[in-house]
Amino acid sequence: MDAINFAWLNDFLLHLIVRPLSCLIFRTSELDGGDLDFRHGFVTGYSPRPSASSGTHRQWLNSHTDDSEITLNLCLGGTFKGGDLTLSGLRGVDEEDWDNVVYSPSEGTAVLHVGRMLHRVSTVTSGERYAYVLWARSWGDVRNKSCPCCWLNRRGYHHGHRGVDCCICGPRWN
Repeated sequence: MDAINFAWLNDFLLHLIVRPLSCLIFRTSELDGGDLDFRHGFVTGYSPRPSASSGTHRQWLNSHTDDSEITLNLCLGGTFKGGDLTLSGLRGVDEEDWDNVVYSPSEGTAVLHVGRMLHRVSTVTSGERYAYVLWARSWGDVRNKSCPCCWLNRRGYHHGHRGVDCCICGPRWN
């Protein structure tokens, strides 16, 4: 979005929606008392027959986590069937504690979730589904205090603590 002169939209959504809600909902669990100070926004599209000309690059999306502390996923619309967003659990939490939540997007509705939440998009069987996604990060707080892979997997490894040998930021790898 920044590349096509829509940085203002990324900033608007970060500062007026994502940051305030995240401070209320995720301040202790994901932000470790810190704040969100960076954002990356993009539009993605899905259809049964992906086409670069229509902006639909895929039919579905495998289970993954995002490179964010907090993610906003806003349905921009399109007439489609399928394309459900399934939120299935937090990376770093035992699988037996996971509950799958299925969200069927509709135009103008959004989901705000933690970036380390495993999620996927089911196959779009007809039509075209578009989503605006905003990744929000905490470079000054969360990512400045902890190794990103240890934070994501909840291993408790922090910068400056070199006694742990389980991570690429530890003495074994450096």
